[in-house]
Amino acid sequence: MRDALTPVEAARARAAIFDPILIYTDAIDSKQFERLADAFHPDASLDYGEGYAGQSLRVIITWMTDAHAKLIGSQHRLTNFFIDQVADGTAKTRTYVDAILIGGPPAAPLTYRDVGTYHDQLVLDGERWLIVSRQYKRLLREGDIKAPR
Repeated sequence: MRDALTPVEAARARAAIFDPILIYTDAIDSKQFERLADAFHPDASLDYGEGYAGQSLRVIITWMTDAHAKLIGSQHRLTNFFIDQVADGTAKTRTYVDAILIGGPPAAPLTYRDVGTYHDQLVLDGERWLIVSRQYKRLLREGDIKAPR
């Protein structure tokens, strides 16, 4: 019996774990909010600190739609992808995020920036990983969150 993954198997496993994290940012930035179902478990919970904490995929989709649909655009840039633990169909990850939201009138857009770290717990659901819990830890906030909307 083999104990370790080959480098190719390890790369595929790592990519699969981070796939829902990348799907999340693409769904938000492309305003395809129903695609969040490909990122979050139906019973997922979010804790973004002051302003939002909630549970269930439906609540997450509604909140993200309300927060981003009227924006001119957004860009969630992710870096420093860490896997802290993988065991028995679960994983814990940390991902740095630098999010820019642009709203207001197109002639005079307003910008809001939020920088921090996503702390995600994921579960293997059949053949795919899904985020079951996310805690966002803010490092920096610039601008008024209400201004871009």
